[in-house]
Amino acid sequence: MQCLICEEKEKLNFFDNYKLEVQGDEKYFNNLKIYNCKSCDFSFVHPMPDENKLNYFYINIIYYLIRIIMLDLFPQIEPYEYGLLDVDNIHKIYWEKHFDLDWSLSVEEILK
Repeated sequence: MQCLICEEKEKLNFFDNYKLEVQGDEKYFNNLKIYNCKSCDFSFVHPMPDENKLNYFYINIIYYLIRIIMLDLFPQIEPYEYGLLDVDNIHKIYWEKHFDLDWSLSVEEILK
């Protein structure tokens, strides 16, 4: 085995076993070992997980958990107003306005 960055073989140290965070992790990351290269200070796992399992894990598990957390922190609300802004002959930008603010007031007046 060699470092994935500098390809050093002699200065690799076993660091730890991969700690499974969720029971489902075992299906994707069974028996991973974490190594550190003292030459370039790069840490990596071995054996490297199958790319298809890794992609599935990040797309379907990690992103799902992030979406749940974000919806909890920032619940979805219906826009007050929305539309498309022409950028050029081909491109448009979708925009939303979520509050009816009176922008004619100064910042100081709004904060009072």
